Amino acid sequence: MRRRVLAFAIAVASGTAVAMLPLAGGIAGAQGQILWVSASPTAGSGPSCTQASPCTLLGALNSANNGDTIEVESGTYYGGVIVDKTVNLVGVGDPVIDAATSINGVGIQITNAGSGSSVTGFTIENATYEGILVGTSPAAPNGSPVTSGQPVTNVSLQYNVVINNDRGFNPKGGPGECAFTPEAPGDCGEGIHLVSVMNSTVAYNVVVGNAGGILLTDEFGPNRNNVITNNYVANNESDCGITLAGHSPLAANSSGVPTGEAGVFNNVVRHNTVLNNGVLGQGGGILMAGGPGSAVYDNTIEANIAWNNGLAGVVIHDHAGGYFGGNIIEENWLANDNLTGDFDFPAKDPATTGIFIASIFPGGLAGTTIIGNVIANVSIGIFTYNAQQAYIAPNNLYLGVGTPVSQN
Repeated sequence: MRRRVLAFAIAVASGTAVAMLPLAGGIAGAQGQILWVSASPTAGSGPSCTQASPCTLLGALNSANNGDTIEVESGTYYGGVIVDKTVNLVGVGDPVIDAATSINGVGIQITNAGSGSSVTGFTIENATYEGILVGTSPAAPNGSPVTSGQPVTNVSLQYNVVINNDRGFNPKGGPGECAFTPEAPGDCGEGIHLVSVMNSTVAYNVVVGNAGGILLTDEFGPNRNNVITNNYVANNESDCGITLAGHSPLAANSSGVPTGEAGVFNNVVRHNTVLNNGVLGQGGGILMAGGPGSAVYDNTIEANIAWNNGLAGVVIHDHAGGYFGGNIIEENWLANDNLTGDFDFPAKDPATTGIFIASIFPGGLAGTTIIGNVIANVSIGIFTYNAQQAYIAPNNLYLGVGTPVSQN
C-alpha cells in the first residue's frame, strides 16, 4: 500500500500519468535466469533460488550470474547490499532495505562490476550515508578522501522510495562521507548518489527526508549523459533537492577549458518535482556548483517544478572560476524559493528568488541560457552575478514578481 500511495504522489505532483514499466535497459534486456528472494527465516543460501524455495538476498546475489534477474518478495531486509554483477534487482510487493546496521553505511551500492544493473521497486531507509550509492564512496570511514575509484555505466534506478537516509548527518560534521563534501553545506552523499556515472537513468523515485535528495559528482571520472527524470524529491531539509556538483579539480585546466578527464556534463534533469529542500542548510531546488578546477557544463534543466526551497529553485554557483558554460534552464515552474537567502558571493541575495546564477569572475557563465520559465511569488525572478555573457530570453514569464531580473 505504501508504494502505491507514494507512486501516486509522483503522478499527482508532476501532472503525469505514471505507467509502472521500466524506461529503458535493465529488465527489458534481461536474458538470464530468475532467482527468487524471501525474507523468511527458512530462505536458503543458494545456488537454487526458485519461487517455491527462495533464497536470502545475499544468497541470491552470490548465486546470480551476469544478466540474471533477482525477484525480491515483500519483507524487511538489511542494508549493505552490494551489487557487483550485472543483475536486475526487482522488488515484488514492497520489500524494504533497512540499512540501520549496514556495515558500509549504505543501503544499496552498485560498483563498477555492477555496470548495466537495475534496481526497481524498493524502499531504502535508515542508512548512515546514501540510500543508494552508484560508484565508489569518495570518503573513507574516518572522513579522509578516497583517492581512486572506477566509473560505472548504464545503471537504472526506478520506482524506489529512498527515505530517511543520511542518518550520520551533523551540521558540524559526522562520520565518513558526512564529513567530506567540498563547497557544500554538508551531506552524507544524499539519498541517491551517482559518483562518476555515465549513460544511466534515475526515474520515478520518491526521495524524501534525507539530508539531500539526488547528487551527481565526478571524483573518479566524468559524470555525464545521465537522465534524472520524473522523481519526487521533497523535504530533504539540510541540502539541495538535486545537485550536479563538480568536485574534481581535474575537470578544467588553468585556462578554464574542460579536459574531459572529469566534470559533470551532458546530463538532463527533466520533469522532476522538487519541494521544501534545503530550508535548514542552504540548499537549492536544483543546483549546479563546483570549486577550483571544476567543470559543470552543457546540462539541461528542463520542465521541473521547484517550490519552497532554501536557495533558489534553480541555482548555478561557480565558486572558484571553473567552467560552467552551456547550461540550459528552460520551461521550469518555480515559486517561493530562496527562503533562506543566498550569501555565497559578494552580491548578496536575501530575497525570495526563482533562479540564481553567479560566478566568481566575469564571463564564467558564458553560454548559459534561461528561457521559457514560469517564475511566481518571489521578490526577484532571476538574480545574476558576473553573468554578462548569459542569455536571459524575453519569454520567461513572471507572475507576482517584484523585480524580474536583477543583474549584479
